[in-house]
Amino acid sequence: MNNNLLVAPQFPDGEIVNAFLIRMSSYSGSQSLAMACRQLLHRKPGLDGMPSFLGRFHEEVGHVYGDIDTIIDKHTEYNFFCCGLPRSRFEAQRARLIQMHRGPVRLARLPLLYSESEARYLQCAECAEQQEKEFGFTFIHRRTGAPFVNVCPHHGLEIQCKSGRLLLFDRHCKSTLSNYQRIMTMELGKRIEHCMETPVTESGYHKDDLLLLLKDADWIGCDERFHLSEFVDAFTKFFDGAFADERLSLMCLSKKHVESAIRSLTRDDRALHPEWCVLFRWFVEVQTRSTPSCGVSAALGASHPKKRAHSTTVPLRAEIEAAMARHRTLRATAKTMGLSVPLLSTYCKRYGVKVSWRPKKITAQISSEIVDALRAGMHPNEAAEEFNISPSSAYRLLVESGMPLPTVEAKTLRIEEDKTKWRLLVLEHPNASRNALRRLQPDLWMRLNRNAEDWLEENLPAPLPAGSGVRARPSVQLSSKLNLALADATKACSAADHIRMHMSRYRLQDLTGVSLYALKRCEETGSVERREESREAFVDGRLARLTKSIGRPVQRFSLIAKEAGLRTETVRKALKKERT
Repeated sequence: MNNNLLVAPQFPDGEIVNAFLIRMSSYSGSQSLAMACRQLLHRKPGLDGMPSFLGRFHEEVGHVYGDIDTIIDKHTEYNFFCCGLPRSRFEAQRARLIQMHRGPVRLARLPLLYSESEARYLQCAECAEQQEKEFGFTFIHRRTGAPFVNVCPHHGLEIQCKSGRLLLFDRHCKSTLSNYQRIMTMELGKRIEHCMETPVTESGYHKDDLLLLLKDADWIGCDERFHLSEFVDAFTKFFDGAFADERLSLMCLSKKHVESAIRSLTRDDRALHPEWCVLFRWFVEVQTRSTPSCGVSAALGASHPKKRAHSTTVPLRAEIEAAMARHRTLRATAKTMGLSVPLLSTYCKRYGVKVSWRPKKITAQISSEIVDALRAGMHPNEAAEEFNISPSSAYRLLVESGMPLPTVEAKTLRIEEDKTKWRLLVLEHPNASRNALRRLQPDLWMRLNRNAEDWLEENLPAPLPAGSGVRARPSVQLSSKLNLALADATKACSAADHIRMHMSRYRLQDLTGVSLYALKRCEETGSVERREESREAFVDGRLARLTKSIGRPVQRFSLIAKEAGLRTETVRKALKKERT
């Protein structure tokens, strides 16, 4: 702990660790997070809501405020991010917070350009006033960093960036709030805060709890099939125009993103971003499926549509004999009289009415004739009518003779046709991957996967090695917003009213709030214009403002360097290159 501190400072529940480190270092005259992390934790600053290496923080400072689990539960977004993780990965997420982890700390992330910047923590004026009265100082609460929430969930006020202005990309993605959007964003903030404050096993927002809720709402039927198309249509309509942040709006309105999140939700080994868990539970609580499935129908006592109401009056013997003489079979007679076959058979036994109008046994000669007709291509139903036998007898003779059933034969023909279509599809697209072929003909792939799985596996292209697949391109709408943010960053670097700044990739990241990886990926795909400048172009740009000094004698290089904010050797090399 800082040697200048005689008493441990307060660490209110909900304050993020980075804000606490800045406030603690301010007592010794410094407010640098980088310096506090380097001196105290011997590492660079971690993420605001999910910092790594909390074990070292607990050894140095955190043990004063409780055990390591208390620090994680009260001052990080651990409970929120665990909502989208399988329960088997809770320990892995906890380990990444405690240890010094080199890779991504969060085990669930949003697609490229959809994530908010790390410096997203805002401040509510009413909350700041309450903190001042209660604690004597203000601090950054973790609820103000809820993704895509810019309305205080307690006071309904639009919360502002503590530094005064949002980062450029965040600024271009957010629009003016309407009254409806304010209400919806406030509700979203309340639900996310509940996930942060409540243990993941009790919040009700974990993916396992959400699956049970989907079943209760009949979005997952009694046959364990998800009514995906209906769900996606209803979900997109429910959240249409609900949020002012374009990133969240695109997520909710994109059927592709919603379907991908649902697939991750229903798979035990897959994780999804907790924002989806909040949105899905919110939607399911408000709207259930309009058309009940078989499970709901049975629970409500609904009658089966094919069930026939039976007559309550007992028919007379004469009526049964007349009907049997006319229709000659139990099935046809029962259908005419509105009775079931077993019930009519019981009445016939009671009255002693004969129900068989053909010999009890089929002779060998008749069987041979029937089999010959079936081999010639006659359908079993046609053979039953031709030889005055029951359809079941005709089908039994068909099976005993070793011939396939008509349904099996028709299915075999359909499978062969599907195999031919698949071979043609592979020939038309020789370089397509497995997933690409599946997307081209999803119905064909589904039938073959169901009826000829082994054959399909043999006729699929070889799977691509890990990491060699084609990555999805960034969103067109968000790429245009990023282009606008980069244009503003370029203007800020080359503004005439202050000294020119170097437009490096780090500078562009610092001004826009977009990660270096996202900038690089967008430049590689051509989604945004490359605006990074070389070191030589930066030096020439600064010297261009001092054109009157370029022709001065060599001994004035130091004055030029001082005026341009550059090193003397840099100016000497630039001017020498200009003269040659």
